[in-house]
Amino acid sequence: MNRRKISETKALAIQRMNELGFRVVDIAKILGVSRLTVHDHLHPDCYAVRLKRTRDYNRRTVLGIGTTREDSIALKHLGKRPYPGACEVCRKAKEKGLHYHHWDDSNPSIGIWICARCHRLVELLDNLGSKRLAELLATYLQLKASVTETVHGSTKPLDSKSVSKSAS
Repeated sequence: MNRRKISETKALAIQRMNELGFRVVDIAKILGVSRLTVHDHLHPDCYAVRLKRTRDYNRRTVLGIGTTREDSIALKHLGKRPYPGACEVCRKAKEKGLHYHHWDDSNPSIGIWICARCHRLVELLDNLGSKRLAELLATYLQLKASVTETVHGSTKPLDSKSVSKSAS
């Protein structure tokens, strides 16, 4: 089981500080690591439970693939569309480093190859939904026009009431 990687010295320090009664939060602050890292080292069983919830575990379960290294490598490319060599959204050429974005873990063949920048955008679009995204875009464009007009059109700045009205 691969826990979060930290030095052996820090791992020993976590154990010793825990024995001395330090809280997880305090240990994390002192050692400069996350609380989750400290927790994982103190409670490896909890880490194993959380690990089972990861995307790869779910894909293995849905697709019926084993847990060996070879199975993981096979899983990585299973059913994906061919690598195009360019982001399918912005068309920027990339020899490697494209992300594969798909919508259904049980059918990875339904997906697209995209660059990291477009992947963040696509995840945002998927998570927000088109109606909410349209509202945010309209608000942004109104604010942009108001601020641009204020700075370039007249010297009178907008008060907070007019900004909140234009955002609604």
